Amino acid sequence: MSRSKKGSVSIGADQGFLRLYWRYQGKRYFLPVGLPDTPINRSLAQRKATTIELDILSENFDPTLKRYKTGDNRSSIAVGVLFEQFMEYKSGFLDSRTLEKYRTCLGYVSDFLGERKASEVSEKLAIAFSQWLQEKMSAPTAKDHLSLLKAAFDYGIKQDLIEVNPWTDVVKRFKLPPKQKPKLFTLSEIQKIIQTFRDSPYYRKLSGKPLPLGRGMDSDKTTILFATF
Repeated sequence: MSRSKKGSVSIGADQGFLRLYWRYQGKRYFLPVGLPDTPINRSLAQRKATTIELDILSENFDPTLKRYKTGDNRSSIAVGVLFEQFMEYKSGFLDSRTLEKYRTCLGYVSDFLGERKASEVSEKLAIAFSQWLQEKMSAPTAKDHLSLLKAAFDYGIKQDLIEVNPWTDVVKRFKLPPKQKPKLFTLSEIQKIIQTFRDSPYYRKLSGKPLPLGRGMDSDKTTILFATF
């Protein structure tokens, strides 16, 4: 970050997204622009920087920054656009296979939410999306997608693009079904396995030698099953 002249507003980048910074009356100010760091977006950021500089010179500066925050960003950014910006931010340090999972999630978001604005996503709608996902895929995969959306909205809050995250409690309350324990062989099944080996011409040659058939699990120990021919 370079040092800015007194009264001037500089353009910088934070984690791949533009922001403005300046000093006024001994206090430092930062204002996220909410756009990726590209030449075109830098031109847009420069317009906002000029507006702030003129307000400082004319002594009309708003120290709350409400005047300079793009109201349209908070009210009109679509969920898909927010997620795309989040993907662009993450693309710098994720491998291609992981990014493909993000693209898959974006596809489900587009199918269910369409062009809906991020500010319009309530917790009730987030729950409906969660239920819709679980009808299409396993519970762990559905939770992965919801976790990505939560992370995207957390990022949007940090970039001052949105104000609330409706996915936080949805992810927190999402319960995965308990994993089923492997089913053990019954005594009858073990006897059938042993008989199958006894009937095999190849294994008859091993007559009299112990042959491990497999492992049986119970709550206290692991046993190795042997058959003697």
